[in-house]
Amino acid sequence: MQTFTRIVRRGLFPAALLLPCWLLIGWLLFGIGIWEFLGLLLLSAGLAVALLALAAAIAFRPSNRRTGTVTPTEAGLCLAIAAGLVWLGCWTSFSGIGGAVALLGWLAAFWYEVTQWAHEAGRAHPQREKRIVDIGEITVTEEDAPQDDNR
Repeated sequence: MQTFTRIVRRGLFPAALLLPCWLLIGWLLFGIGIWEFLGLLLLSAGLAVALLALAAAIAFRPSNRRTGTVTPTEAGLCLAIAAGLVWLGCWTSFSGIGGAVALLGWLAAFWYEVTQWAHEAGRAHPQREKRIVDIGEITVTEEDAPQDDNR
C-alpha cells in the first residue's frame, strides 16, 4: 500500500498538467466544434490551476512531506478525480457524469486537505494546560452605600 501511495504522490503534479491536456486531445479526437474547443481551452486552464492547487496542498502537507506518501483517502480521491476527467475526455453521451465525479472528487479532496491541515496545525501547537491555583479562602464583604449624602 505504501508503494501505491508513494506513486500517487509522485504523479500529482504531472497529472495536474496532463489531465487538462487529455480533455483537449480527447474532445478533438471525438469531434467537437471550434467554439466548444475554445470554451474547453479556457476550462482546461482553470482546471489545471485547480488541480495544481490541490496537488500542492497534498504534497506539501507536513506529514506527507515527512513520509513521502499520501494517505489512502487522498490516493482514492485523486484516482476518482483522474477517472472522472478521463471519462469526461472520452466525449460520450455520459461524459457529464465523469465531469460530476471529477468535480465532487475535487471538492471532497479539497475539504479533506483543509481538515487535515487544520488537524496538523492543532497538533503542532497544543494548547497549554490550564492550572488551577488554590490561593485559599477569599471573603468578599459588601457595604451598603450611604443613604444620605449630607453627613
